Amino acid sequence: MFDIQNKIIIIDNIQTHLDRLAQEFLDCGLGCRTIKYDAFYNTPLKNVRLAFFDINLSEKSIDLNQQEFDYNKDDTLSSVFNDLSNAIKSYISIENGPYALIFWSSNTILINNFIKYVNDRNLDLSKPIVIEGLDKENFLNENESNKEKTIKEIIVSILENTPINLLFDFEEKVNQGVSDTINEIYKLVPNDDEWGKNNGFDKNFELVFSKIAVKTLGLEHAKNNPDKAVYEALLPIINNNLISNIKNGIWKSKLESLQNFNSINNRNINGFKKTH
Repeated sequence: MFDIQNKIIIIDNIQTHLDRLAQEFLDCGLGCRTIKYDAFYNTPLKNVRLAFFDINLSEKSIDLNQQEFDYNKDDTLSSVFNDLSNAIKSYISIENGPYALIFWSSNTILINNFIKYVNDRNLDLSKPIVIEGLDKENFLNENESNKEKTIKEIIVSILENTPINLLFDFEEKVNQGVSDTINEIYKLVPNDDEWGKNNGFDKNFELVFSKIAVKTLGLEHAKNNPDKAVYEALLPIINNNLISNIKNGIWKSKLESLQNFNSINNRNINGFKKTH
C-alpha cells in the first residue's frame, strides 16, 4: 500500500529547483518523486509515466549561441549528452513501459541534438512516447500573479493530442474504478460500532468476505485459494465501476483506423510483435 510511487519523477542536480517543481505538483494535488542527480545511481525505476530531466545535469559550461551544436566536435556537449543518456538509463528501466519525457531545462534548445545523439549511437534507453521541453528559466522566474498555467495544465496541453494520453486515461479510470469498489465494499459490511471503535466491523468484514469466497470458488477451493476467490468475486464490480466512469470517452475521436476498417484484417501494423 505504501510502496514508493514512481509515476512522476524529477531528476535535477539542484535541490532548490527540484523543490520548486515539486511544489507546483503539490499545489495541484499531485504527488511526485524528486531525486537529486547522482552519477553513481544504478537502480532503474519502473512504472514511470512522466519524467522530468534537466539536460545539463553536471552544470558544464555550454555555448548556447553557437550556430551548430555538433557533439562530434564539441567535447563539452558530448560529455553533457553522455551524462544525460547515462542518467536516463540509470533512472528509468528499459522495461518501464510508456512514458513522457519532459526536459525541464535552461538548455531546451539542445533537445533535438540530444535525440540525434541517442540515435547516432544506437543507445539502449527506455523509449519515451513523447519528448517535450519546459524552459526552466521562464518557469522559475515567473511570478505567481503572472502565471498563465498550472503545471497540471501544462502537462495536459503537452499530452492532449498524443496516443500516450489514451493510456494514461485508461490507467486513471482503472484506478478510479478500484477506489469506487473499495467504497462500495465498505458500505456493504454492517457497521454499528460507535465512532472510534471497529470491533463489530472487523468481525463482519471477515464474515462477509469468507462467504463471498465460498460463493465464488466453493468451500474447498476457497479455503485453499482465498485470495483468488475474493479477487474473482470483485472483478465484476470493478469492471462495472470502470465502465460507469466512461462518460465522455476520448477513444472514439482518436481511433481513426477503427472508423475506417472494412474488416479486421484490412490493415497491417508495422513492427507488430507476435505473442505466440
